[in-house]
Amino acid sequence: MTQSAQSRPRGLLRKLLGPWALGAALLVILGAVAWVASATTTARRAPAPSGCETAGPGPLELDGCDLRGANLAKAHLQRAYLLGAQLEGADLQGGDLRGVTASGVSLAGAELSGARLNGADLDGADLEGSDLHGACLRGADLHDADLRWSNLRNADLAGADITGANLSGAQLAGASLPAGVTRNPVSTATPKPSCSS
Repeated sequence: MTQSAQSRPRGLLRKLLGPWALGAALLVILGAVAWVASATTTARRAPAPSGCETAGPGPLELDGCDLRGANLAKAHLQRAYLLGAQLEGADLQGGDLRGVTASGVSLAGAELSGARLNGADLDGADLEGSDLHGACLRGADLHDADLRWSNLRNADLAGADITGANLSGAQLAGASLPAGVTRNPVSTATPKPSCSS
């Protein structure tokens, strides 16, 4: 058999299997990409590492814990230590965070609507794009905090230190602001019951 006669069946085989092989390779690649994306999402939603339990007798020691995207709605984190913790995108809606020590912590994009943050130390904290709608921040230390594009509608900031805080683009309609702050519109409504305790 001549060499050209031998190469004909291989050429025919390549023509027949070429697109299928290419398609199979593409499916394998797409499957691997989907698996990596799934593993990354699962890692982001993984439970807190050992030593980062978010329940139990307080005050909790959560310094350095990775709690990004964690569901901590209505959590009792009163007087918790959160220094160096990562809470980007965490759900802390309605949580009790009174007196937390969270100086410099990132809460960017966090859900904090209705949370009680009375007396919280959020000095230099990153709260960019966070939802603090109706939150109680009475007496909180927000010195140099990043509150850009955050939702502070109907929040109670009476007595809070917002010296040097960046409020660019923040929604402040109905918010009770500290004395001397003349950012409009300012609510004269009485504090919400959650802020009285």
